[in-house]
Amino acid sequence: MKAHPTYGMRLTTPEDDKRMVAGMPSPRQRYAEDIIAIVNLRHDDIAYGCLRALNPDALFVDEVRVAPAAGTGAVVSGLMAFLFEQAQPCCKAIHGLPGEYLSPDLASLPTSGLFESGQFEQALHVLESIPEASLDTASRIQMARCHLQLNQPDRAHTLLVQALREETGLMHVWLALGDWEAVHGDMSACIECYRRASGLGTLSVQAHVNLEYALRSQGRFAEAARETEWQLQRNPIDTEYYRHGWLTPRWQGERRANQSLLVHGVDGYGDMILCARYLPLAAKAVPRLTVECPAALLRLFRASFPDLSMIPPSRTYPQGYEAFTSLVALPAFFDPSNELSSAYLSVGKGSSGTVRRHATPTIGINRLASHYSPMRSMPAECLPLIAAMLPGTLVSLMPSPPIEEQLLLQRYGIRDAGSSFNDFFDAALAIERLDLVISVDTALAHLAAAMGKPTLLLLSEPVAPMWRNHSVVQPLYPSMTRLTKPAEMAWTTFLSRRHDAIRAAGSSVAPS
Repeated sequence: MKAHPTYGMRLTTPEDDKRMVAGMPSPRQRYAEDIIAIVNLRHDDIAYGCLRALNPDALFVDEVRVAPAAGTGAVVSGLMAFLFEQAQPCCKAIHGLPGEYLSPDLASLPTSGLFESGQFEQALHVLESIPEASLDTASRIQMARCHLQLNQPDRAHTLLVQALREETGLMHVWLALGDWEAVHGDMSACIECYRRASGLGTLSVQAHVNLEYALRSQGRFAEAARETEWQLQRNPIDTEYYRHGWLTPRWQGERRANQSLLVHGVDGYGDMILCARYLPLAAKAVPRLTVECPAALLRLFRASFPDLSMIPPSRTYPQGYEAFTSLVALPAFFDPSNELSSAYLSVGKGSSGTVRRHATPTIGINRLASHYSPMRSMPAECLPLIAAMLPGTLVSLMPSPPIEEQLLLQRYGIRDAGSSFNDFFDAALAIERLDLVISVDTALAHLAAAMGKPTLLLLSEPVAPMWRNHSVVQPLYPSMTRLTKPAEMAWTTFLSRRHDAIRAAGSSVAPS
């Protein structure tokens, strides 16, 4: 959109907001401190955003609304830039972009719901029905993303090159090109594409996320930590992992006597489990260390690191700490080859991640990934195939399975352990009693490998960059073996073709 908006900023009441954005959803209740930015594009195109006080040092982007005709990346990006510019003099940091506005161009496509739910063929069918003359750049990018997910990289590349000719400065083109380079195994080119995307405006949060994971996959932990910090400073943070704004000063790895440090969560459970191995090193560097730990991990971390101070997350501003850092930033400050244990999580003294020899093997199975990545999950029809391949007793580790899943487990003679899980400590208790864990890419796989348990990880292309780099993954999780399913192959076909490898994993833990 080529319109030149006129910006204005004022404090308003909710009723004022409703009048100014007539016909649009009414905002949440505001506070007197709120800064409201109104962007007038034309008489019928209005966008507005709200900043609210998050803590004494930061503001939070509470809400962004755009009229349907104004809902483009350029409009929202302009609005966010204006909000940031106006707020900079009065705070140290600004957080937030509502999730639905991180990808405004792609989110507006009719196929966005199909893509996010993993229905790539259906999304591609809808997009390919659009006449060529009507295809815009966003549609071409979405088509390319579908082709990548369906393991059709050549078609994806053709579309991305065309999109790049149309719009060289569009973040999503460079994001998708980075994905394409990752699929081809050129992580240097992938990182460069993500860097290009991350420099294209205030809506580049996903680019920084991708860049963080790509850098971490190459063992470039210090650079990855900087991306983590960028996201903390700009992203909305109010989850079960972390409930504060931008806590300062940030720890830079310094070792000072009597320094007090708060290590807080920030990322997904799998990433926090992966990086928890660095907590003992951090405690040696900073004796007065406290870990603010999500409730789901609290009992497990207390059992695994009994000498460390662990506290649950709180909405109150943390007091009494001289520095702050996130758990996933810790690898930046320590040599990964230095004193790291490959089996560092446990259920307490006397436990061991080694194989427990039963008369016949007891094998845990988890087929379901998190709701953030449904395409990583195996369908239910895979259960009888796996049950037929493996010797011994099978135990389902799926947390809180629905009644339909429980009935399937009963039908195939698989014991249900996940129904009793309240947190990761309960899951660790179940894993402790197993000889082998077979799981898709989710936090339970990280947990099993972090306990030193033999783990068979079943991946589906395109996999997270970390799993592509054997030289980085193997030292971190030496008890883990990985099998990767091509994107276009059905799970049942994949399991049948890898029958020997899966059966061999089960037989390796059977008593001789």
